[in-house]
Amino acid sequence: MRFLSKLLVRPRTYQDWSIRIAQLFLATNFMAAGYTALIDFGIIAPDNQLPARIVATLPDTEIENLYDKGMALFKRQDYEKAFPFLHSAAWNGHLDAQYRTSFLYSAGFGVEHDDCLSVEWSDQAARMGYARAQVSLANELGGPGGANSGLAWSAKQRLHWILEAAQRGDQTAQESLANGKAFDDWFLTESDVLKVQEQHHTWKPQKQEPVRVVRLPFIPFVTREGMVLLGHFGGCSALF
Repeated sequence: MRFLSKLLVRPRTYQDWSIRIAQLFLATNFMAAGYTALIDFGIIAPDNQLPARIVATLPDTEIENLYDKGMALFKRQDYEKAFPFLHSAAWNGHLDAQYRTSFLYSAGFGVEHDDCLSVEWSDQAARMGYARAQVSLANELGGPGGANSGLAWSAKQRLHWILEAAQRGDQTAQESLANGKAFDDWFLTESDVLKVQEQHHTWKPQKQEPVRVVRLPFIPFVTREGMVLLGHFGGCSALF
């Protein structure tokens, strides 16, 4: 109760705000860790809407036709009309369609914004070796505003996908390793960074289990009046 009462006091100084932000990170990590434990013990199920692996049911020519129609509309920024075509191609295993579908869910273009489905679609293509989806998934897991922003266990998983994409020749991932941005995470230790810097040139792709997602309905947030309340966040956490 004492911790909660402190959260409800409006911060007055820079130091107060720093402490408040740290408290929010701890509260968010604690809540997400609680969800992980409940799922691991089988008390609740994850919120995944996609199967572990998608199997095509249409002929290749029909899948490519769906993708081409969707991309023609996508390039004209007619996202609402593009979505059904790309979504259908994605459900039939087209990797770039899965990557584009993830983007549309993330941005809320042509479909209702959904962080969990965005992560799931990126994960589908990433596990099949699609480098652009691997970079996208890394950003979703650890980037500002990403699904796992501020969650401790996402740091190494994010770095894993950057390494995978870099080995597949993705320039963005390679630059991220070269300029150090790949290591810019509070939860990566110095030994983690040194190990990657020494070994990333010989990194070999590793099989990954499907991501588990959980929707976090309530987490602490700061109102404009400086009050910290429990409110609907509509966010998503990816668990491994």
